[in-house]
Amino acid sequence: MSVKPTLYQVVLPDGTTATRHSNRIYTHAVAVETVNGWAVSNWCGRHDLALTKQRAILAYRPTIETAILDVVAAGSLSVTDYTCAFCGQRFNSQVDQITAIDRDDGRGLRNACPSCANLPQAQRDRLRRNREVARRIVEAVADGN
Repeated sequence: MSVKPTLYQVVLPDGTTATRHSNRIYTHAVAVETVNGWAVSNWCGRHDLALTKQRAILAYRPTIETAILDVVAAGSLSVTDYTCAFCGQRFNSQVDQITAIDRDDGRGLRNACPSCANLPQAQRDRLRRNREVARRIVEAVADGN
């Protein structure tokens, strides 16, 4: 049985759209600015992989403009947005969520992005406290206190 390829789309910083058909799951694209405008250099399935690709590009050409963009699946894949309970990063890959759930070993990692799931417990606790403090400050400002 063959799997139907999914059409992925990403809107580049200059407003143009790049597309790709694939059986793989992509959530992020690394875009670079060229003399002819913006182009996608890498399609990635996780945010941390996109960061690695972006760093590799910048190590080779430090003056080049790059951007990490969210990919939209326009085909058969349903994508759900999640927010990391620790760093607040939005991650929209079902693969990322499954990875985070698989790493849940009773230490409260169910809503952790793959990057935070690898952090030591003390660092995750500090991130969670900082997010809670920031949320309370925003609420207090909104209430006028």
